[in-house]
Amino acid sequence: QIPVPIATADKVSVMYINATLKLDVTPHITADGNVNMDVNITNDAVDFQNQQANSPPPIFKKEAKTVLKVRDGQTAVIGGIFVTSEGISQQGLPFLSRIPVLGWLFKNRIKNRDNSELLIFLTPKIIR
Repeated sequence: QIPVPIATADKVSVMYINATLKLDVTPHITADGNVNMDVNITNDAVDFQNQQANSPPPIFKKEAKTVLKVRDGQTAVIGGIFVTSEGISQQGLPFLSRIPVLGWLFKNRIKNRDNSELLIFLTPKIIR
């Protein structure tokens, strides 16, 4: 659960939103000793950039469903859930950066962009 502040005219309250990473795997053993796996991956993330005033932010929901056929003890890799986050931060000298027009000489603005990919490794083992 992620705490999200909600501001109204007279108070600020905290609302908790479920944003989870969920992995459901249903294995089936075949006659030839392989394992068929029904895989369902759900990745929920809160979108703070598109939050409307006095309302909870929207949830990004990314889902991947697949069926894998893997030998006993072999590893399968699932990829393809990409996350990109962007941000802007500003730093500066405490008093000089607030001077109109001249303040730009004493402050620094940094843009960040991070890309990441979720990789999931699955290794079935048949217990005999």
